[in-house]
Amino acid sequence: MRPRSTRLLAMLSVVVLAVVLPACSSSAALPIHYRDESDVIRITRVDALHFTSGRAGWAILTLASSGQQDVARTVNGGHLWILSRAVPTGVRAYLHVVSSNTVYVLLQSQTGQVTVLRTVNGGKTWLSVAIPTPGIDDSWTGSFGARSTSWLLSCAPPSLSGTQCELFRTMHGGLHWQHLSSFPVVGLIPNGVTFIANDGWITGQNHSSNAAEVLSTRDEGRTWAPVPLILPTSAARNADTYPVTLRSKTLLLPAVLYEKDGAGFLLYQVVHGVFRPTAPLSTDASPTATSGPSTLRYSIVSRAVTYVLASPNLYRTANAGRSWEVVNARVPSWAIMAFVNPLVGYAVQLAGKHTHPILWTTTDGGGTWTHVLYKVTSPSKRPELAGAR
Repeated sequence: MRPRSTRLLAMLSVVVLAVVLPACSSSAALPIHYRDESDVIRITRVDALHFTSGRAGWAILTLASSGQQDVARTVNGGHLWILSRAVPTGVRAYLHVVSSNTVYVLLQSQTGQVTVLRTVNGGKTWLSVAIPTPGIDDSWTGSFGARSTSWLLSCAPPSLSGTQCELFRTMHGGLHWQHLSSFPVVGLIPNGVTFIANDGWITGQNHSSNAAEVLSTRDEGRTWAPVPLILPTSAARNADTYPVTLRSKTLLLPAVLYEKDGAGFLLYQVVHGVFRPTAPLSTDASPTATSGPSTLRYSIVSRAVTYVLASPNLYRTANAGRSWEVVNARVPSWAIMAFVNPLVGYAVQLAGKHTHPILWTTTDGGGTWTHVLYKVTSPSKRPELAGAR
């Protein structure tokens, strides 16, 4: 059975000596060194990672001492991470970074309770708002905007009678959430929702047919219609889609193409409301693999530039997917890869049984990568949590 679409998770770690490996020829972890052991917090992994510039970034870290997650921020290129907001135990946390100062964290507990955390001042204070939950097993995803309007989508598990989805919206920066609409879908397992003004797209997979599915709306989510996807080759059997992305006023839909002898990556572009496929990048990698030679990761930098990791190869397109080139043929199987611009990027390598994960960075478009020397620490006083009234 072929793998289903999953969220691309990030795994990070602790401090590693800075070393330049021109072609990433070694994936072995280096000895860990700290400048000051007294204030260092050990972590076992990073569950999410996002950089807004070459220096500013956010992450969700798992602490080694307690196993608890914590939201952390860096402003110096990942060398120092400062914990900002603890995540309650037993809660799934999803990071949504809007800017270096504005961040949303979507929390879902095992009992189904959903909470949205938000900071607009770089983590100095956090707002916490509870969302009315339709059900315990519902899947949640969000589209968070740079301004005051954001969206939340909740869908019940697929059943023979269909799936019911609920759409929520805030026009007050997350202070108040309004239930906007309820609508049925048949067998959809959503993995993303994206809104741009009144237009929105839901991406996911059909539970019954295992086929990729995209729904669109032009009226703020009140009505939805299926979007047909054209498969680019006759050998293509299906495609898994990921959330729609806007770059330079161009809508892009990343997808993994499944063929008879493997898989591939391609970008759909929206032209006059129709998703048009670009040239697929053939690979036998999988987006669900957490490590190993089958790992597949992607990072959309701009309308023209996208990087794709299909370990051990790192590919790049500079012409919106019409052609691809190998920029590095010896990269490890990273758990996450994120480029800030066409030159600067970050990647995270999973930990082994007796090693820590490694944080890598590049400043030449992926040709060479460097280990980042960093540490994790707490602020002298944890930021105040501001509750919604």
